[in-house]
Amino acid sequence: MANEIIKNEREIKFRAWDETDKKFVFEGFSIIGETALFGLLQLYPHEIDKVVNWKIQQYTGLKDKNGKEIYEGDVLKVDWKDPRYKTVIGIAEWDNKEAAYRFVAGVPSEINWSHEVVGNIYENPELIK
Repeated sequence: MANEIIKNEREIKFRAWDETDKKFVFEGFSIIGETALFGLLQLYPHEIDKVVNWKIQQYTGLKDKNGKEIYEGDVLKVDWKDPRYKTVIGIAEWDNKEAAYRFVAGVPSEINWSHEVVGNIYENPELIK
């Protein structure tokens, strides 16, 4: 096993939120062998003042119940399979301690829920208040 190559099946993609213009400027770009921000600086050196204000979010490798790609910072409506629990709103975020994406604090993303992207933390901050 130690000599085998571990293949990552997840597509590594990013999107960028332009903090100055308040809009997504890229979605689904991938940069191989670079950090996302460094790669964008190489692609757009003439816009360095803008690029440093971009918020980079990574694709989680997961999709919601409608097939929409889930990125860090997406706001999700999570419906539990058990009717005793209420629908909750969660944010897709990386948990360093568990080395996994989470949608609801303390609950791993692998749990089999019905979840749907309903916005993101930049365009829809009212959803998380």
